[in-house]
Amino acid sequence: HELFMAKAGIMYGSDEEIHASHNSVLDDWEKVYGLNKAIILSDTFGSDFAFNTITEERARLWDGFRQDSGDPIHFGEKEIAFYNKFGIDPREKLLVASDGLTIETIIHILDHFKGRINCSFGWGTNLTNDVGLKALSIVIKLIEANGHGTVKLSDNLAKALGTPEDIVTFKRIFGYTGDTYVEVQY
Repeated sequence: HELFMAKAGIMYGSDEEIHASHNSVLDDWEKVYGLNKAIILSDTFGSDFAFNTITEERARLWDGFRQDSGDPIHFGEKEIAFYNKFGIDPREKLLVASDGLTIETIIHILDHFKGRINCSFGWGTNLTNDVGLKALSIVIKLIEANGHGTVKLSDNLAKALGTPEDIVTFKRIFGYTGDTYVEVQY
């Protein structure tokens, strides 16, 4: 998330420049790291924004998307629809779910998408916290870049970061209309 947040601060100028920062990060990623197992983290400014602005060429070149907030089933269905829109077989792509997973949710996601899209999981908090204590929700994110406040909108507004004023501005710039607010359950 920090790459997208930082680039928005660096490109902070007109709404168009801020809007272009998301795909600029993906351009830079391709130049520096190439496309070997390239997975798009889509939710910094809302996954709907990513699904609406990522080109067909990039959809074909990159391997998949990482779902990091919101409902993984809903996200996966959007990802499949995104690929279908371009005539890309979703079974050749990857959904990486990574938000508050448990063994039960992993099995549920696998069962739901079996034969429709490949699935992988970033299983962290609930895997590494197996000692019977309540898991901590510790997130460290960039708060300023180039003298400008940074914003992370997420698909779950409970995970949004930034000042209220900056969040309103970024919602407008990125066309964010989500209203899902689910308290993080760790």
